[in-house]
Amino acid sequence: MPITRYQCPLRSTVAVTLLLGGVAGVSQPAAAAVIETAPHRAAYAFTLKSAQRNSGIVDVGGGMSYEIIDSCDGWTVNQRILLRMINRRNREIRSVTSYSSWESKDGRRFRFSSRTTRNGKLRERYRGTASINADGTGLAVYTQPKPLRMRLPKGSIFPTAHSELIVRRARAGQTFTWRVLFDGTTDEGPYGVSAVTGKARGTASGDEAEIQKVVGRQGVGKFWPVSLAFFPNNSSKAIPEYELRVGMHANSIARWLVMDYGNFVIDARLAKFQSLPTAKC
Repeated sequence: MPITRYQCPLRSTVAVTLLLGGVAGVSQPAAAAVIETAPHRAAYAFTLKSAQRNSGIVDVGGGMSYEIIDSCDGWTVNQRILLRMINRRNREIRSVTSYSSWESKDGRRFRFSSRTTRNGKLRERYRGTASINADGTGLAVYTQPKPLRMRLPKGSIFPTAHSELIVRRARAGQTFTWRVLFDGTTDEGPYGVSAVTGKARGTASGDEAEIQKVVGRQGVGKFWPVSLAFFPNNSSKAIPEYELRVGMHANSIARWLVMDYGNFVIDARLAKFQSLPTAKC
C-alpha cells in the first residue's frame, strides 16, 4: 500500500498518524522491473504493542480500512482510520481520519482530500492537487482549509511512486532509500522519509502463517520488512517525528504495520482482505 502520514494516525490529532506501489517522476533504467500493484481492499486491527509509563496510554483500539483501486490512468486510494486511546484517567480519546487520493501512474499528478475529527470535533481538513514537473520540481495547490500554493523541492515524490521505488530498490538489493514525500495530509510541507529495507522473507510460520490465511494466494511469496522514519522537511533534527515498520509484498499488500512513537507502539494486524479487479481500459 502507498504510505501516507495517516498510516501513523497520531501525527497531529492526538499530539503525539502503506507502502507498496511503478515509479514515475524519478529517473530509472529502461529495463527496470515492472511493479505489479494488486488492487485490493484490506482491514487492519489496532492493538497496543508496548507503552512506557510516561506515555499516559494504557490501551489502544480501533483499526484502519484501506483500498487501492485501478482507475486506468491512475491509482485511487481510500482510507479510514478509527483510533481509540485510553489514558490513565480512563478517558477515551477517539479520532477518525478519512483520506482519499488519486495518483497518475506516471507519478506526475496527484489529488488529495482528508478530514480528521477528535472526539467528534473537526481538527483538520485538507483538499487540493499537486504536480511534479519534468525537472523534478513540483507544486501543490490547496483549496482547503484555505487557498495556498506550495512549492515542492526537486526530487519530491507521491505515495504510490514512493512505494514502488522502495520495492524496485529492494529487488535490486539496495537497502536504503531517502526521498521527500508529499501526500497532502498537512499544509506544513512534505516530509523527508528514510526507508531501510531488510532481507526478503519467504513463507513463514506462526503469526505470518495466520496472516497468509487471511490474504490467500495474493499473500504467497516473499515480502520485505521495511522501516521508515519521517522527518519534517528541512529539519536539522536527527530524531524522526515517528517511525513506521511494514511487512510489504511487491504487489502492494501490507501484511502488518507497526507504528512507533518512541514512548508507545501500536500494532496493526491484517484482519480482512479482498482482491479487487484490474481495470479493463
